[in-house]
Formats: sequence, C-alpha cells, structure tokens
Amino acid sequence: MSIEQKTVKSGKRYRANVYINNQRATGSWHKHKKRAEQDEVEFKHQIYSGSYFKETDKTFDECAEIYFKLIAPKKMKPTTIHIEKLYYNKHISPVFGHRKIVSIKSYEVQKLWTEKEESLSSSTISRLHNLMNKVFKLFIKWDEIKKNPMINVEKPRVRYQKTSIWNKDEMKRFLEHSKAFNAYIVFWLALNTGLRQGEILALHWSDIDFDKQEIYVRYNLDRMTKKRGTLKTDSSERTIYLTNSQISILKKHKKNQVFKTDIVCTSEAGTYIDPRNIRRTMQIICKQADLKLIRFHDLRHTHGTLFLQVTKDVKATQQRLGHADVRMTLDRYVHHSDIAQKQTSELFSNFIDD
Repeated sequence: MSIEQKTVKSGKRYRANVYINNQRATGSWHKHKKRAEQDEVEFKHQIYSGSYFKETDKTFDECAEIYFKLIAPKKMKPTTIHIEKLYYNKHISPVFGHRKIVSIKSYEVQKLWTEKEESLSSSTISRLHNLMNKVFKLFIKWDEIKKNPMINVEKPRVRYQKTSIWNKDEMKRFLEHSKAFNAYIVFWLALNTGLRQGEILALHWSDIDFDKQEIYVRYNLDRMTKKRGTLKTDSSERTIYLTNSQISILKKHKKNQVFKTDIVCTSEAGTYIDPRNIRRTMQIICKQADLKLIRFHDLRHTHGTLFLQVTKDVKATQQRLGHADVRMTLDRYVHHSDIAQKQTSELFSNFIDD
C-alpha cells in the first residue's frame, strides 16, 4: 500500500510509503490525502531515476555543531565564530535546536523573524537568517537533506541606524580633555586616521615609517586571544599617510612612553589595552567635556565624514577607511552634516544662477 492512513483526535492523516527495488521511502503525515499522493509520485520518480536518498535524522543543533566545527574555522576568525555561537544559542537553538533539520518549515522561520523584530535590529535578524541558511546549504551539498526552507523565507532588509558623529569643535574639545588619560593616543589615532579600534590597538612602532610618514595597517587585535591577528577584509590592509604635525605627535608619544615596547598604545601595565577600558574612559571624558556620548566606532565615522567634507574625494575616503565597496563609504559610514548639505546646495544654486 503506497498511502498509509491513521486517525488522530483532530481527524485523519495520510503519508506516502513507497517500496521499490528494495528501497523504502516514507513521507511526512499530512491532513490531506492529495499531499501524500504527491509525495508518492515524487518518491517513485526519485527511486527509478536513482536520485533518491534517505534524509538525515539529525537535529538542527547537531547540524549547526558540525558547521561550527568543520566549516566555520575555515572561513571565519575565532572571535567571529564565538559571536555567531552566542547568537545561535540565544535565538535559534531554543526554537529549532531540538527539531530534526528536515522538519523545519519556511513559515516557522518567517514567524520567528517577525517575532524577533520587536526586540532585535534588522541587521541582527539578517545575521541569524544567514547563519541558518549556511547550515541548510551545507547539508544539501552533502546530500543529507533535499530542501532548503530558507529559500522561501523573506530576509529582512537591513536598515542602518543614523550614526552619531561630532563636528570639528566637539572633536577638538574631546581630544583636549582626553590628554590627561592614558588612552589619549588611541582617541587621537581614531579621529586623525579613521582606523578601527582593533587596528589601532594592534599597532606596533614597526608599522610606522617616520621617514616616509606612513602607517601600515596590517593587523587587528583579536579580543579573545589578545594577540595580533588578521584584518577584517583584504581591503582593510592599507597605508595611511601622515603630515609633519601628526608625525611629531607620534614621535612625542613614543619618547614619553613609560614602557619601552613595540606596542604603540599600551595599558598602564605595558600590555595591549583592553577595549572595555576604552569605553569606560570615553564615558568619563564625554561627561567632563559636556559632550554627547557616542560609540568608539563613531570616532571613525566622524573622521570619515570630516575627511570627505574637506577633500570631496569619495575614492580617497574609501581607501583611507579600508572599504571594499565605495557604496559602503557613501551609504553606511560617511554621513554628511547639515553644513555640508547647505554648502552643496549653495554650489548648485550658484551654478544655476550664473
């Protein structure tokens, strides 16, 4: 019998049960007999064509663990894997972890994303979506499952929040107040070069050529290992050109360093600075200087915005910030101030009126 039937409290259920050429294919239970008949036709076609295989009975937790163990280390840094696991354990595993991977439906994932919109940003949900999709695609590639339900799930469009930045006066006021703190050079580098926090903390004096007046950005400080590691992307590897006055500040800092080490930005113990201490110091300085508190990464945005405002060179700004795509420079990181908007409006108006 190719179609099985059973009765439950809510009514009858049907499933395909096909046995051909010593191969048995059993489908899922359905409310409607027509669905089971469709499964029957599909199973017979697969068996006769030689494409049939028995899908895995692994849970999604088991599949995710295999992905994190075998695939992720080849494509991601340890810090990124650690963060991905945190997201998975908090948001995905409680809902789908115990389920067999083949039992997860598109509408169930869509329902979860809709629920998460109330508490998570669109970028976080997008990250969760990508993670689940990677696991499904991997097990399809390995012939462990036949379908990827993520194909029919609407991925949320990432909406980046408007970044807070300082103007020139606020930047100068912050730097003036930060001179009393050990982390001054960290803030100075962020606002004068646009380097990322990890790139600044990983800087060694050997990465700076005082004669050529250049900083060679080659490493990022790994937060987990507290060692220098690879950069975020290939385009992050770049050269930052400095002025005479900027070189003088760095020379003065090197001369006044208590610990004679190759690390440019050292803690009070002569080691790499803990990013958590940077955040705490920023809070103190902003309060003392009566400035709105922004994230450390917004110092990079501030630099990028002012740099583009002065140079009006998008390509140079892209290269300075180490962006792989110029669209990221324009759409995500560089935010024109009201002053810049007024200036461009006046330029266009003058052109038309001339």
